[in-house]
Amino acid sequence: MTSQVLPPSTDSGPGRRPWILVLGVLLVSVGATLIAWVTARQSQHQRDLGRLNRFVSRTERSLQNRLGRYEDIARGAQGFLAAEAAQPSVQQWHEYVKSLDMPGRHPGLSSLAYINWVKAPELESYFQARPHLRGRYHRPISDPMPLREPGEGGDHMILELCEPGERATLGLGLDVGTSRTQRLAAERARDTGQPVLSGLLYFSRPTAREEAVALFVPVYRGAPTNQTERRAAFKGWVSAGILIKPLVEDILGGEDQGVAFEIVDAYSAQGPQWLYATPDWPAGAKPDAQLTLEVGGRGWQLRYVIKPAFYHAEGRNQPLFLLLGGLAVSCSLAAVVWSLAGTRQRALELAQTMNASLHEALERNRSHLTHSPLAVLETDVAFRLQEWNPAAERIFGYTRADALGKDPRMLFPPEAQAEVDARRAELLEGNGGTRRTLENITSTGEGILCDWYSTALRDERGRFLGAIFLIDDITERRRAESALRQAQKLESLGVLAGGIAHDFNNLLTAILGNAEVALERVQMDPVLKAALQRIEATTQRGSDLARQLLAWTPTAPSSSRWS
Repeated sequence: MTSQVLPPSTDSGPGRRPWILVLGVLLVSVGATLIAWVTARQSQHQRDLGRLNRFVSRTERSLQNRLGRYEDIARGAQGFLAAEAAQPSVQQWHEYVKSLDMPGRHPGLSSLAYINWVKAPELESYFQARPHLRGRYHRPISDPMPLREPGEGGDHMILELCEPGERATLGLGLDVGTSRTQRLAAERARDTGQPVLSGLLYFSRPTAREEAVALFVPVYRGAPTNQTERRAAFKGWVSAGILIKPLVEDILGGEDQGVAFEIVDAYSAQGPQWLYATPDWPAGAKPDAQLTLEVGGRGWQLRYVIKPAFYHAEGRNQPLFLLLGGLAVSCSLAAVVWSLAGTRQRALELAQTMNASLHEALERNRSHLTHSPLAVLETDVAFRLQEWNPAAERIFGYTRADALGKDPRMLFPPEAQAEVDARRAELLEGNGGTRRTLENITSTGEGILCDWYSTALRDERGRFLGAIFLIDDITERRRAESALRQAQKLESLGVLAGGIAHDFNNLLTAILGNAEVALERVQMDPVLKAALQRIEATTQRGSDLARQLLAWTPTAPSSSRWS
């Protein structure tokens, strides 16, 4: 049993200890720490404002540019309709909209339509004159404002052409004039000659109702200059249907900047009207930033709320770490002055011991990987290789530098890719722990057969972190097993042939013996004697053949040969 021996105390009174020096070191270090902490907080605050302003500017600019492109598309359709001497046909409109490639280049732009202004008395004749609209008259099923009755106001706004896609063509014959929201925007566009954006609309989709707005661009005959001339030369509208959610999500690009975002129509007739909000918008939250975007004669308020994740950016905790570190350093400095010598040496010895233990553990782990006869592969959550040991180099032919960061799909032939997807699904759903025999290919394209032992790596909360694979090349073993089975088949065949030859030889011996007895008794009959002699010769040849067959029969291999 050992005991710790403490140095004898030399304290004979409070005046003997270095109080003034300790207090001075503590005050200076704490003061410097507080100054550095305040400075770091101010710098971090400025960086936070800069990040928020960049996100606000980027979303505003992207939304402005995207809606500007939609307005350009609508104006292009306006020019197309105004340039046509006669009303374009359904096929002409289809070809024109198809050339715009709206689904591929403009995901938020759901449709481009032409709406005709039809007086109430002319409605029936209007539909009779357009075969593609006969029997298709219908009204919107919903509107944030109460719907009008058909013909209320003395006229109709009939959706005559609509592309692209089958879903858009279902709107043909729709009386847009019964939607107060759309009618207000359309009449304003007709009288001002400028594109006008409607308030919130609801577009029906196969799965659900989607929030949308419509951009109305008037089409005139000639170039009217005032409201009276515009109404006289008016032909109809180009309407661009804009789905708000796909538009905004395409702008945000699925990127989480730690900022919740919503759009409110500040110019709605019913008061401020919500258009879009990210799913994580906190209920009842006041915006940390807000600006109004003027678009299509409307004011869209873009509101931003900072989420807790915004403060998880790299370097965000630097002031706190600086404060805690500074206080720790201050206490450490005071303790150094206060404490006895030897603390540093004990700390160094402890650090050396820990480093030695860690180094030993790392070397032991590296030795296992290096000398393991099995290939060891470790992947991250995206199934990219993070570990590749020498056995893997030997089996598959890829060097460690070539393999790291690659997808292990390269080790499987094309016909085995479906099996790879199935095994990965097992790892994602459970822990794996299974063995599978799979076909693989080496770096030279040679096919091999390997046993794969797979295990999923998960943290304490069960989240998937990656996977470890142990691979054993069993190509030669399978070949040896195949050769053993072939030898066993030959052995069985030899035993069978030996038995048959033995029985056949016995039969021939009996025939030969009887032929010899008969030959002794027919000496006086030359013909019968010659026949018996031929039987005897033939039997003798058959007996020789049976002996050759017995001499060929292999002996069974010893079982110890394959052990």
